[in-house]
Amino acid sequence: MNKKINTVLTYVTIASIIGVLLVPLVKMDSMFFPFITGKAFAFRALVGIGFFSYLCLAFRDRTYLPKKNALLLAVAIFTGVLGVATILAENPFRSFWSNFERMEGYVTILYLFAFFVITSTVIRTKKMWYMLLAASLCISIAVGLSGFADYSNAAEGTTVRIAGLLGNSTYLGIYSLLHALIAVFLASKATKQYTISQRPGVFLALIAVAIFNLVVLYNTGTRGAVVGLGAGILVAALLIALFEKQSKLLKKSAIGILIAAVVVITLLGVTKNTEFVKNNQLLYRFASLITTDISSVIENQGKSRSLLWGIAKEGIAERPVFGWGQENFSYVFGKHYNPKIYDQEQWFDRTHNVFMDWLIAGGALGLLSYLSLFAAALYIIWKRKVGEDWDIFEKSLLTGLLVAYFVHNIFVFDNLTSYIVFFLLLAYISKKEEVVVEVKNEVSDTATYLVIAVAVLLFGFVSYYTVYKPYMASKTLIYGLVSFQPGAENVLGKKATTYEGRLSYFKDALAYNTFAQPEIVERLAEVTPQVIAGIKEKNIVEEYVAVVDANFKEVIERGGNDHRAPLLYGVFLQKVGLFDLSLEYISKAETLAPLKQSVKYQKGLTYLMMGRAVDAVKVYSETLALAPENKEGKLYLAVALMYDNRLAEAKEILNNDISLLSDPRVLQTADSLKLYNFIVEVAEKKVASEPRNPQYHVSLAAAYLKANKTQAAIAEIRKAIEIEPAFKEQGEFYITEIQAGRNPAE
Repeated sequence: MNKKINTVLTYVTIASIIGVLLVPLVKMDSMFFPFITGKAFAFRALVGIGFFSYLCLAFRDRTYLPKKNALLLAVAIFTGVLGVATILAENPFRSFWSNFERMEGYVTILYLFAFFVITSTVIRTKKMWYMLLAASLCISIAVGLSGFADYSNAAEGTTVRIAGLLGNSTYLGIYSLLHALIAVFLASKATKQYTISQRPGVFLALIAVAIFNLVVLYNTGTRGAVVGLGAGILVAALLIALFEKQSKLLKKSAIGILIAAVVVITLLGVTKNTEFVKNNQLLYRFASLITTDISSVIENQGKSRSLLWGIAKEGIAERPVFGWGQENFSYVFGKHYNPKIYDQEQWFDRTHNVFMDWLIAGGALGLLSYLSLFAAALYIIWKRKVGEDWDIFEKSLLTGLLVAYFVHNIFVFDNLTSYIVFFLLLAYISKKEEVVVEVKNEVSDTATYLVIAVAVLLFGFVSYYTVYKPYMASKTLIYGLVSFQPGAENVLGKKATTYEGRLSYFKDALAYNTFAQPEIVERLAEVTPQVIAGIKEKNIVEEYVAVVDANFKEVIERGGNDHRAPLLYGVFLQKVGLFDLSLEYISKAETLAPLKQSVKYQKGLTYLMMGRAVDAVKVYSETLALAPENKEGKLYLAVALMYDNRLAEAKEILNNDISLLSDPRVLQTADSLKLYNFIVEVAEKKVASEPRNPQYHVSLAAAYLKANKTQAAIAEIRKAIEIEPAFKEQGEFYITEIQAGRNPAE
């Protein structure tokens, strides 16, 4: 048997694992959601290469087959339970494939399982593990440095929460937290291999990396990660204080850390309302969490989370065992929508709590299987005898690391980059150093080449559907969107930026027939009104509408009881003037999300476009009753009342609130209805509220002109000149135009 083949397969697999660690550095601007999709495609391709190479290696050398242990069992059960949950999901297709925005779904769980298997079996010695973890630390430095580049792109005086190549400050926060603790753990291992005095550079470098990652974490402003860090440190210090027997210095140091942590937290809580803390917005962001008034934290810092969790509980009660399937929270969000969440994001697809996310995705069994990952890891850490792999200090550090990650997950959702680090750590914990033995099973090279050929074919098949097709769909979609941007013909060519050429990009993207159909057709629906307004060729307009129409209907059918697609299709139909059909689809969305104000707003707007103001008033009155404090609801109702010739009632709804009365939607409605006296009344109130604001006087002058009060308009312009002499030349021009019988604003 040719051992070189084994060596090549081993190197290919290890190279793929190292490549996976480089995934956080990937950002593909040519992709839709460039911070997300590029990383996911790279991860899938690399794991695919490693896994199929590993299968060939395990075929030749059975010592590479996975060894039974608690973590392998836990990861297998987790993968299996989610597989069942996917089959039983509200929408199995979406549950399996996810979308471009998240790039997760069950397909990612399968890839993570493969990543765990190859990493835990092929990385066989302590030295290899330390090198792998050290490589990840080096990569974390590059990721962190990319975050600090955000400061150079920020407007002066703004508070920046850095995100860098991960594209999200929360993602960077947990990534940096995990690597800070990994660096401390490796520093502890370095002191066992040789004393600090022998190799001080290694120890100091690892501590420097830990500090660097903590600085990055602070600058992300991620409160969940900081709370997780605190919890991890406290747990690790407490364990060392309780169980450390060999080193009194370590024991005393742990006690000192516990005391110091309490002092720092207390001090930060006491000083949080001082000018120093308040002037440092990131510091104040963390300090504001230190309070005994938990309700205020929930109200001021996490209102959306508490409301989301209430919605999630309704969905969990409805499907308690296997849940709704991954990526299906949108069904729960629409069905059990809480009207009090009106001022938050209207398309939540996560509960911002990992444990609730798994209850939604996999039910009680899904959550238990996820928790079993932590339980199995802790079982292995503490089951092994001291000195066999880790001493008490190292066991405590690993435990603290898991606690930090666990606590962080209470407040946010996971992502691919943190999954990679987490499963890497699980693989490390599960692995005991092996004594490499000679291969006993003899496999012919011919059989090996046959297996390699089959593996290559399988890799191609899997990668075609999970990488190539969605990659091409994403890339082609971006071309379609770019083709509508100014200067696009310089990039894509003149032919590609004709209306036919632009449409061809979207048609090609849809032709790949991937899980991204909803996102592609939504983007096409957004640009189609622009096409209708820009050209007169009826056949081209009809083709755009026909493509949107056909594909949106397919998306709606595939989406089942999700209200998003029918709502967005209804809005599209509204924009192209098909009001009856628009009302039909928006009403369908309303039945699926009966308490969601944003759906009802579009229904009322369609009624107004149809000239049915009475129906719009009814819809908006019912909508405002869901959350009477909702200012947006008041505006919609006031506009409908104005169209229904009930101005007095509209003013009563707006309750003399100048910010509502002067809202552009209200003033534009008044202008279209020629309610010029109302416009004057609003402008006069603004001047009265701030008489030294020259712009307010100019706005009042414009209102007087609409009401044919030319002398009053001239008087207001002169007041503006008196307040702001720099306005004199322009103001006198306005006066000249008015005296000549012209309106300078037109």
